[in-house]
Amino acid sequence: MFTKKWGRAAAVLIACLSSTAWAASYHLPIEGSRIVGRTQYHVVEHGETLANIAKQYDVAFCR
Repeated sequence: MFTKKWGRAAAVLIACLSSTAWAASYHLPIEGSRIVGRTQYHVVEHGETLANIAKQYDVAFCR
Protein backbone atom coordinates (compact mmCIF):
# COMPACT_ATOMS: atom_id res chain seq x y z
CA MET A 1 0.00 0.00 0.00
CA PHE A 2 2.79 2.42 0.97
CA THR A 3 4.79 1.74 -2.19
CA LYS A 4 1.68 2.05 -4.35
CA LYS A 5 1.12 5.57 -2.96
CA TRP A 6 4.74 6.58 -3.66
CA GLY A 7 4.55 5.03 -7.13
CA ARG A 8 1.54 7.17 -7.99
CA ALA A 9 3.17 10.28 -6.53
CA ALA A 10 6.32 9.63 -8.56
CA ALA A 11 4.25 9.13 -11.72
CA VAL A 12 2.44 12.44 -11.18
CA LEU A 13 5.73 14.23 -10.50
CA ILE A 14 7.33 12.81 -13.65
CA ALA A 15 4.28 13.76 -15.70
CA CYS A 16 4.41 17.34 -14.41
CA LEU A 17 8.13 17.73 -14.97
CA SER A 18 8.08 16.22 -18.45
CA SER A 19 5.47 18.70 -19.65
CA THR A 20 7.74 21.67 -18.95
CA ALA A 21 9.52 23.04 -22.01
CA TRP A 22 12.29 25.64 -22.21
CA ALA A 23 13.04 27.52 -25.40
CA ALA A 24 14.95 30.54 -26.58
CA SER A 25 13.44 33.02 -28.99
CA TYR A 26 15.41 35.15 -31.42
CA HIS A 27 14.63 38.07 -33.68
CA LEU A 28 14.69 36.92 -37.30
CA PRO A 29 17.40 38.47 -39.48
CA ILE A 30 16.54 40.98 -42.17
CA GLU A 31 16.64 39.73 -45.75
CA GLY A 32 20.19 38.85 -46.79
CA SER A 33 21.66 39.09 -43.29
CA ARG A 34 23.35 36.20 -41.46
CA ILE A 35 23.02 37.78 -38.01
CA VAL A 36 20.37 36.40 -35.68
CA GLY A 37 19.31 38.48 -32.71
CA ARG A 38 19.91 42.16 -32.12
CA THR A 39 22.90 44.44 -31.84
CA GLN A 40 23.95 45.31 -28.29
CA TYR A 41 26.73 47.56 -27.06
CA HIS A 42 28.80 47.15 -23.91
CA VAL A 43 31.21 49.63 -22.34
CA VAL A 44 34.11 47.66 -20.90
CA GLU A 45 34.92 48.50 -17.29
CA HIS A 46 38.42 48.17 -15.85
CA GLY A 47 39.09 44.58 -14.82
CA GLU A 48 36.34 42.96 -16.93
CA THR A 49 37.34 39.91 -18.91
CA LEU A 50 35.89 38.66 -22.17
CA ALA A 51 34.65 35.55 -20.34
CA ASN A 52 32.75 37.69 -17.79
CA ILE A 53 31.15 39.79 -20.51
CA ALA A 54 30.17 36.69 -22.50
CA LYS A 55 28.53 35.18 -19.42
CA GLN A 56 26.62 38.39 -18.75
CA TYR A 57 25.09 38.30 -22.26
CA ASP A 58 24.62 34.49 -22.31
CA VAL A 59 27.11 34.04 -25.16
CA ALA A 60 29.43 31.05 -25.45
CA PHE A 61 33.12 31.76 -24.94
CA CYS A 62 35.72 29.07 -25.61
CA ARG A 63 39.42 29.39 -25.01
